[in-house]
Amino acid sequence: MADDGAMTEPGATMTEPGGANAELDTTVQTRTSFCRICEAHCGILVDVKDNRVLRIKGDPDNPSSEGYLCPKGAAFADRFHHHPDRVLTPLRRVGGPGEFEPVGWDEALADIAKRLTAIRRANGPDAIAMYLGNPASFSMSHPMWAKGFLDAIGSSQFHTAAPQDTLPRQVASSELYGSTTLFPFPDIARTDFCLILGANPLVTHGSLVTNPRFPKELRAIVQRGGRVVVVDPARTKTAAAFEHVALRPDTDAWLLATLIHEAFRLDLVDRAAVGTKAIGLEALEAATAGFTPDRASQVCGIPAESIRDLAVSFASARRAVAYSRVGLCRGLNSTIATYLVDCLNIITGNFDVEGGWVFGEPPVAYDRIAAKMGFGESGRVHTPADGLTDIGGLLPWTLPDDMTTAKNERVRALITTAGNPVISAPDGDHLVKGITGLDLMVSLDLVINETTQFADYILPTTTFLERADLPLVWTSGMARSVMQFTEAVVDAPDGVREEWTIFQDIARRMKLGGAYSIRPSRVLARIGIRPGPEFVVNALLRAGAQGDLFGLRRKGYRLSLEKLRQHPHGILLSDQLRVGRSLGVIHHSSGLAAIGSPKILGAMSAMVEPMPGELTLIGRRSLRSINSWLLSDPEPALHVNPTDADRLMLEDGCQAEVATATGSIVVPVRVDDIVRPGVVSYPHGWGGRFVPGHNVNLLASCRPDHKDRLSGASQLDGIPVTITRVPEPDWKRC
Repeated sequence: MADDGAMTEPGATMTEPGGANAELDTTVQTRTSFCRICEAHCGILVDVKDNRVLRIKGDPDNPSSEGYLCPKGAAFADRFHHHPDRVLTPLRRVGGPGEFEPVGWDEALADIAKRLTAIRRANGPDAIAMYLGNPASFSMSHPMWAKGFLDAIGSSQFHTAAPQDTLPRQVASSELYGSTTLFPFPDIARTDFCLILGANPLVTHGSLVTNPRFPKELRAIVQRGGRVVVVDPARTKTAAAFEHVALRPDTDAWLLATLIHEAFRLDLVDRAAVGTKAIGLEALEAATAGFTPDRASQVCGIPAESIRDLAVSFASARRAVAYSRVGLCRGLNSTIATYLVDCLNIITGNFDVEGGWVFGEPPVAYDRIAAKMGFGESGRVHTPADGLTDIGGLLPWTLPDDMTTAKNERVRALITTAGNPVISAPDGDHLVKGITGLDLMVSLDLVINETTQFADYILPTTTFLERADLPLVWTSGMARSVMQFTEAVVDAPDGVREEWTIFQDIARRMKLGGAYSIRPSRVLARIGIRPGPEFVVNALLRAGAQGDLFGLRRKGYRLSLEKLRQHPHGILLSDQLRVGRSLGVIHHSSGLAAIGSPKILGAMSAMVEPMPGELTLIGRRSLRSINSWLLSDPEPALHVNPTDADRLMLEDGCQAEVATATGSIVVPVRVDDIVRPGVVSYPHGWGGRFVPGHNVNLLASCRPDHKDRLSGASQLDGIPVTITRVPEPDWKRC
């Protein structure tokens, strides 16, 4: 396999039957669609016979991916769509965890609606909570109707994967641009210097940016004489391909503050130019004044001279961009580090310019839609147990405490959809304790997993191949503005339903009108007018910047669903994004980016420094796996640097106990200098009853003092651990 994750051949022909009413066809048909595993949204061609998926391959006519498809997308049908354990009819739990019997849809939905109504009346709407997993964001309907259902109930208990992923990015965006859902991204196709922090795009293809050509375009930077520098505690696939700076985990904020300080000190900041796009320059300069290369060297564990060279090279490059992602969002200094990434781009003249940190040109402005759905303002909700506040309507990971330690406001019912938080969130054992004390748990999902095994009902849902779709959430992050609509590739089995129809049906049975966030829609629903996803998305497209404005606009692409149906491979709206648009994009009344945030800069003096000699744990990504739901690698091992292995008497293949005050796991060891000394690595998403490996998040804590103070994000990287070799007779008994 090539380093950039070239498309691999999928497995054997499938044998799982499709929908009972599907018309059988003895010929193979190739249908056009796009992948919905990650932000890349690669175009795909799907070979179908007798309503079964035979093969998935890249679509060479897709204007964004141009035929590229990663191994996960190619193997999706084998590993998930036709999974032998896929749930194909509603299930009702009849005993302990994982013990279910089939039940009819009407019977299940009637009982769920009746019990939710009773819980709401007796305890208030916040007694009902929802957990929405990451896969929901790759559907045009799922997140909208899930949030709409909770809003119709009146509950603010909306829990998501954001505390483990995006909350620091959202706080930084709120302070900088006035919106928790406005995310700039790197224009790598036109840059000369790309600085990557806490990201591994040769594996992830870029997160919070839609660019399936990301790996190819990174290599092109070097080919045209530029530089790519990867800052990461581990030599990831991306770091191995380019220049690597191996710093200590969760010390990126010190490095970034120093790069900014050096740019000021060396007079590499064009103050007049920055003033046309940002405010707060003096405050930022004052806040970073004490961050010298010598100080950063001591904290980060990298040479001071390397830091000085990086500062000068980045600030002096003709076109440069710094890009960060989830690796910067999982520590105790996450919000500060993420905020400083943008500040570095802004003060060095690399904001809203070609080859720099840019905004997308979405045909549907999802940041504006999200604000109307309640994702705009922060600080309106306080969690019952810990008193932490929401970030744009998204709560920190307090659900276990809200189910177990809150008193009168305790969560008594939980709906999970497209998620497995027992594995993917901190301290799954604490969550299980809360779940087992609930009055009702309902899961909308495709399989029985470590979380859904506890549900009173599992309501089976479609895969992305069984629904019509459009990349609504991700239009703002497209490096090339491409819009594509897909019909369902195959018919869904009779026993499964799309999530939006399930939420709509339960809301109707609860006499709430409909599953809508906007009150007028709920009022219309009460009189029987319930618009579905295609109606809503078509209206958003037609009213958007490139829509036909319902027949009134005669120039441009005049987008509508009808137009998109005529171009099944997608329409390329713009191959290169326009720049110089920040004044019209930023939500602040000034139209300028705020780089002098007192909230964030004031917290820099209290950043958490690593302890000398401390051994810390980080996660890692695999090209063939994603989170807790698409795993294919052999059982993973704990990566340990040879220096630490010698000190701890560890060797390849031995077993070691990794422990924190929260929990412990016993895992196999791989001695490898892929991680720097003092760092060990194990991927999340593994372990438990249904998949091999071990749940590394059992080592992470839910407590407020184990969260980033500014965002409430969970600490999942840079966790101090102790490691002890397990004698062979003991681990054989485990």
